[in-house]
Amino acid sequence: MGFADLRKRDRAALAAELEAAGAQLKGDSCCCPFHEDKHPSAGIYQNEAGFWMYKCHSCGFCGSVWDVEAKSRVRLPPS
Repeated sequence: MGFADLRKRDRAALAAELEAAGAQLKGDSCCCPFHEDKHPSAGIYQNEAGFWMYKCHSCGFCGSVWDVEAKSRVRLPPS
């Protein structure tokens, strides 16, 4: 198992990426940081492979810690 898989199994890594993108987790739920969201429409869960995943039921974005990191980088203005 490589670093990529280990990171996907780390709940704290996913939570940190979501918080860096602007989400405030409350348990496993949060408002999606990728669109205007006033009520929690997103959450994190552990899939059958043991990977922690993110899913927004409003905008449909779903992915692992790597996907959240990539999507949040796209949103950031260039330095």
